[in-house]
Amino acid sequence: MQKAIDKESIAKYLLDGTMTATDGPFTSDSEYALPSSNVSSYNEAEAKQILESAGYVDTDGDGYVEKDGQNISLTIAYYKRLSQEAIATELQSALKKIGIQSELQLHEGTKYLSNKEYDLGFYSMVTMPTGDPAYYLNALLSEGGTVNFSGYDNHAIQVLLKQLNDSYDTKAT
Repeated sequence: MQKAIDKESIAKYLLDGTMTATDGPFTSDSEYALPSSNVSSYNEAEAKQILESAGYVDTDGDGYVEKDGQNISLTIAYYKRLSQEAIATELQSALKKIGIQSELQLHEGTKYLSNKEYDLGFYSMVTMPTGDPAYYLNALLSEGGTVNFSGYDNHAIQVLLKQLNDSYDTKAT
């Protein structure tokens, strides 16, 4: 799906440059940023090709791709915060361009994230410039993390988080 979303345009035009498109939780100018990849992000034609190579093709002419007679259909859940409604609408539009059907669900708060009755769920958390990267990563990725709504659990990540939690900045005063 990364190839289907023009994050740069969303950040620049939809959000009036108030946010920065990233390929991870931290901006590229942060000391916590992931190493740059040489993989091009947005490419609608490539996104369509990836779906087709996986066997998803629009065989009935309705504009949506299907496999084994079933359309891809996603539920995108969000709540009103930090332009989520505008981003969700743009995401729905981008998915439609590559043949993926989606339904938007607006919620009053974040309680919907716990019921997991969605395919994509929005949650906003400011990570930079003053955010605490250790708190953010633990909250999102650790088993039982406060915002780990998907139940993500990866042993290698748990080991890395433990290393992070057991370390300290020797430059700090």
